[in-house]
Amino acid sequence: MPDQIRLLVVEDVPQVAQYIRGLLNSQSTIKLLDVVSDGSKVLNLINELRPDVVMVDALLQGRVKGLNLVAQIQQSDSRIPVIVLTVPQQPVMVDPANGVHGVLGMPFTGYELVTRLQQVHQASQTTDHSNLARMITVFAPKGGVGKTTLAFNIAVAIGQAGLRTVLIDGSLQ
Repeated sequence: MPDQIRLLVVEDVPQVAQYIRGLLNSQSTIKLLDVVSDGSKVLNLINELRPDVVMVDALLQGRVKGLNLVAQIQQSDSRIPVIVLTVPQQPVMVDPANGVHGVLGMPFTGYELVTRLQQVHQASQTTDHSNLARMITVFAPKGGVGKTTLAFNIAVAIGQAGLRTVLIDGSLQ
């Protein structure tokens, strides 16, 4: 299903992990990629599994603690939104600048889980993508039609707009 949200969960309490599995088992809008209990493995898994959202337990124990893992994900520039699971005794605030795109307090219902995942995923889809790379190709099957001039003028205009640009003029022949 192409519109499924791909979720990676980082949770070291087996009962909570099983609860999340159970809640997501009966619906089709979210695909649970994996539940990991070791925070040190998460960055590699993000590169391997390419989740749409990562859910991290704020109270995660082990070599990499929960909020430290959130900071690592933020610093990795993976641009994957993170939802932090927490308890009322340890409040966490939503702070996208520091990698916390959503908070889900325990205990939570299946409706709250799915709704928060959808909200965070939707917000990440509508953010400004102006800093992403783009490629513009100028092609014509024959020479002498002004491809180089046109490509040069496009590159100059992009540069004048304050964006970095690279112009590569090559012939495939």
